[in-house]
Amino acid sequence: MEWLYQHREFRASFPFNVLYGRVDTALSDGIFDLEEQRDLLESVHAVIGGEHYGAEIASLSTWAPFDNPQPVIRFPRSDFVLTGRFVAGPKFKIESFIAREGGYVRANLTSDTRYLVVGTIGSRDWKHSAFGRKIERALEMRADDEAEISIVSEEHLLGQLTPL
Repeated sequence: MEWLYQHREFRASFPFNVLYGRVDTALSDGIFDLEEQRDLLESVHAVIGGEHYGAEIASLSTWAPFDNPQPVIRFPRSDFVLTGRFVAGPKFKIESFIAREGGYVRANLTSDTRYLVVGTIGSRDWKHSAFGRKIERALEMRADDEAEISIVSEEHLLGQLTPL
């Protein structure tokens, strides 16, 4: 924890902004319980690419399908779909970030989906080890001109949010 405080200049940069916030939140009540320890350990492993011991994690998500360059995200009235697990926290937290910016989170891809946001942490439920059916479907929809879906990383989404 001391290292984080001594290097606060990095707290605005990914992934330190995520880790700094997670550590600060976990220690804010003076109790570092087992759930907080596991959550933080998964986050650190996701960022550094270490081994994952959780049953729900298969691997880190792949960067291959991300739009390059990643687009400026236009939040108001845009539909978002989330896939994977997020270093920044549970999906409901990511949904609240998007809602705060005026966007809508949907469960499934449709022709109205504008952004598929891929969490940094893979899921054991994904069809392939580094990506799943939502990513596969988004790529198909783009190829068939069914939708103009941008595939973006969690890191990119977090970088596009309006600072509090």
